[in-house]
Amino acid sequence: MPDKRSSLLVATRRVAIVAGFFCAVLGGLLWFNSTRLQREDETFRLVEAERLAPLKAQLREDPTNAELKQRIRELDQQLRLEYFRRESLAARGGYVLLGGAVCFIAALHLGRHLHGTRDPVLSAKPEDRRKAATLAGSAVAGTLAVLLGMTIAMVGGHTRQWLPAVAEDTEPTLEVEEWWPEPEAWSANWPRFRGPDGGGVVEMPGLPESWDGESGEHVLWKTEIPLPGENSPLVWDGMVFLTGATETERAIYGIDAATGEIRWTTPVSTPQGSRGEPPEVMEETGFAAPTAVTDGLRVVAMFANGEIAGVSTDGSPLWARHLGAADNLYGHATSLAMWRDRVIVVYDRGRAEDGLSRILALDAATGETRWSTDRPVPASWVSPMVIEHEGQAQILTAANPWIIAYDPADGSELWKVEAMSGDVAPSPAYHDGVAYFSSDGSCLIAIRVDGRGEVSNSHVLWKRDEDDYPDICSLLGDGERIYTLVFGRLFAYDAKTGEALWDQDLEDDFQASPCLVNGRLWLLTMEGEMIIGEADAEGFREVARHPLGEEIGASPAFAPGRIYLRGREHLYAIGSNED
Repeated sequence: MPDKRSSLLVATRRVAIVAGFFCAVLGGLLWFNSTRLQREDETFRLVEAERLAPLKAQLREDPTNAELKQRIRELDQQLRLEYFRRESLAARGGYVLLGGAVCFIAALHLGRHLHGTRDPVLSAKPEDRRKAATLAGSAVAGTLAVLLGMTIAMVGGHTRQWLPAVAEDTEPTLEVEEWWPEPEAWSANWPRFRGPDGGGVVEMPGLPESWDGESGEHVLWKTEIPLPGENSPLVWDGMVFLTGATETERAIYGIDAATGEIRWTTPVSTPQGSRGEPPEVMEETGFAAPTAVTDGLRVVAMFANGEIAGVSTDGSPLWARHLGAADNLYGHATSLAMWRDRVIVVYDRGRAEDGLSRILALDAATGETRWSTDRPVPASWVSPMVIEHEGQAQILTAANPWIIAYDPADGSELWKVEAMSGDVAPSPAYHDGVAYFSSDGSCLIAIRVDGRGEVSNSHVLWKRDEDDYPDICSLLGDGERIYTLVFGRLFAYDAKTGEALWDQDLEDDFQASPCLVNGRLWLLTMEGEMIIGEADAEGFREVARHPLGEEIGASPAFAPGRIYLRGREHLYAIGSNED
């Protein structure tokens, strides 16, 4: 059948030409799109500052100009839309290009096979040439239809999920319009890991004296959380915020504090995060270990795959970014902190010589990087603590080997001490000008925070390295004593001298960090029992144990008259029956 083979040969040649031309054009467009994305710096800025800068400068001169503010909003929206569209095209374009390449290679392969036969290339009969032309035309038309459909899906199918929510009555985010909560509002809520100051020491009125999760005693409500997570609850003005994640899903939850109803669920995704391989994490860490942070207007959450996102407290997406894959043996677990309108992110990864670790301050409203500072340390798991001493705000961090304090205004180093070793995870304690750090296989150290530069030989108040020290649980200090939880044993040290006072075997396992609430120690076991006791220089006296009936890894959160406990599957609100 020479005429049939010849017709197929003509058709495959034309299909190959069409597919090849399509791949060349699409490849060029994707390359152009990629170069535009690469012009954005490594922080993936959402707003091209050079185009907004002239308008912002005008607004500084005329801050009441409503028309100018509206122009800034519209341009800001347009620029963000363009950025996300380019990211989405980059993600989908690769698949379309692959489809075109498959058509091209398949046509070439079939054409080479047909050309290798002994049959003439084309019969001299006119009807055979017409058949060949018809077949070729049909093949080309079919190929064009398939490629065109794929292109339409690529261009039209991008998600708008993380476009900024810019309401008509929302002011544009500018230096002249910075906002952050008053200190009284911050202190009255539970905005971050271990409470307002990150130290776990609080006075909280009206807490229940007993509860039982299995019988329901003083359990106001119990809500199943769809996705797992080891992060702690946040509480602000009648709402509780949590995150959850698996290898493929990530979400932020807003829960009614009065009823336990999940009021909203906001999925989190970025093109870089969805394309990347999920990180390897330990079961105890999971994919949503970092505790989020809120300022009452926004909630910012981070996940093990390097994604970080901001939502409004009604669940509306504000921004999302990918900070790079987390090269971390156990999975990223460092919680977020906040200073004024800036979210503080410690992102320690890999080995020190890899140069991957850094600390960043992100704008809570837009996700833009205010500053970024490289850190000469390997992966760590210490959540930062923001303190203020003699009018100077400081961010306290620890990793192997450096304990470093940073200025939250610009990310510059204030002071540092070379002291730590191994895998550093417990978060620090602070009281009255002295910061305390410790980690398993390392030391327990007290440092005065009024130094500048390297102060290893001048500002170390005391240091102990002969005992066992915590591997996960954060330090707890009340100004008189420092408490550590080490593999089920509770240790106490004199805060002024470092003298070991006592230790007591509690015969339980702990992952949650200890708290000092209303002058008593609250210790939450992994079995879900809350041990409450009194401690002094002589020892620890257990007062009560309250079972929950569910395993717990997350630290508790407190509000007036309420305790919020996140179990492996449920969030519990504990309170008095009068609530």
